[in-house]
Amino acid sequence: MVGLVTFQSQYNCGSALQAYALQETIKLLGFDCKILNYFYWNDMKAYDLVRWRSKNPKVILFDFYTIKNCYNRKRAYKKFQTKYLNLTEQTDEWQDLGEISNDCEILVCGSDQIWNPGTTQGVHPAYFLEFANASQRRIAYGPSFAISSIPNVYFDDLRAALQDFSAISVREEQTADQLATIIGRKVFCALDPTLLHNSDFYDRLLKEYTLSLPQRYLFVYCLHYTHLNDLRKSAEKYAKKHNLKIVYFNKFNIYHPLYKFNIFQYGPEAFLYAIKHADFVMGDSFHAAVFSVIYNKQFSIYAVEGGQSRTDTLFERLGIEKNYLNDHSFVPIDYDKVNSLLKEQQEESLAFLKAALEGKHFE
Repeated sequence: MVGLVTFQSQYNCGSALQAYALQETIKLLGFDCKILNYFYWNDMKAYDLVRWRSKNPKVILFDFYTIKNCYNRKRAYKKFQTKYLNLTEQTDEWQDLGEISNDCEILVCGSDQIWNPGTTQGVHPAYFLEFANASQRRIAYGPSFAISSIPNVYFDDLRAALQDFSAISVREEQTADQLATIIGRKVFCALDPTLLHNSDFYDRLLKEYTLSLPQRYLFVYCLHYTHLNDLRKSAEKYAKKHNLKIVYFNKFNIYHPLYKFNIFQYGPEAFLYAIKHADFVMGDSFHAAVFSVIYNKQFSIYAVEGGQSRTDTLFERLGIEKNYLNDHSFVPIDYDKVNSLLKEQQEESLAFLKAALEGKHFE
C-alpha cells in the first residue's frame, strides 16, 4: 500500500486534479494507493465561506456577496473528492498520520505546492513525511516550493527532513538544481502528475458531464484579483478580433454583466470541460497552461511575479515559446512538436516514479 500526502482538500482545480492524477498513476504502476487525509488549516483558511479572521470589513462583505456561489463550489468539490479520491479518515493533527499510514509500505509526498514555505509556514513535518516509521520508504514526487529561490533559512531543515528519502523529485528545473546543491544528492525534475496522462484520461471525468456554454468562446481562468483587469482587456481584444464569446472563471465579479458566463461555482469537471471546448485559453494559473497543453489548445498565460518558475519549466521542457500576456506577444504552439516532447517527458517521469516505488535505483 502507498500512502500519498498532498493538497487534496482545496477547492481548487489544479489541486484536486493533481491529487487524482498521481493517485491513479500509482495505481496504474501496480500499487494500491490511499490519500492520507490531512486537513491543514493554514492552507484551507482562504477557502472559508466567510473570512471572519479578516480585519477588513470589505473582505467580509465581499464574502457574503459571493457566499452562495462559494457554497455551491465547495459542494461540487466535496462531491468530486468523495467520488474520485481514495481518502482515509480526516485529521488535522499531523502526528496522527503515523497511525493512519501504519499499513503503508511506501509513503509519497507530492505534488502541488506542499513545499511552499509561505503556505506551510516553513518545512512542515506532514509534507516531509516525518511521521514515517523506519520500515517505510519515503518518496517525493514533484512537490513545488512555488518560489524562484529557496531561502537560506530553510537549508538546515531541508537537509534533516530529506535525509531518509529514497528518491526525491521536484517540479521545477531551477529548484531541482538548487535543492541538489543544498542536500548534496541528485534531485530529479518531474512532470506535474496531471501531465502524466493524456486527454482521454480526463475525458472519463466528462463522460456524463455537460455545461451550457457558447458555441465558440475564449476561456479566461483568473485566480488573482490583481490580474483580472489585464486579463479581461486582453480577452476582450482577442474575442472581438476572432468573433468569440468569453467564458470566465473568477470569484470577483460573479454578478457583473461583463462576466455573464462564469463557471466559478462549479467543480473540477467544469474546468476541464471549459478548456476542452474552448477556442483559446487565457489565465494566471500553472494548471490552466497544463490542461491547455493536454487538450492541445492555443493559450497565453499572465506571468505572476516571483512565481512563474513552474510555467517557465513547462515551456522550456515542451519547446513552447513563453507566451506571457504581460509581454504582449503570442507565438502559435506547434502541438506536433509539443506532443512528441511531452511523450518523452512522460516516459522519463513514469520511469522515475516506477523505480522509486519498486525500490530500484534510477539513472
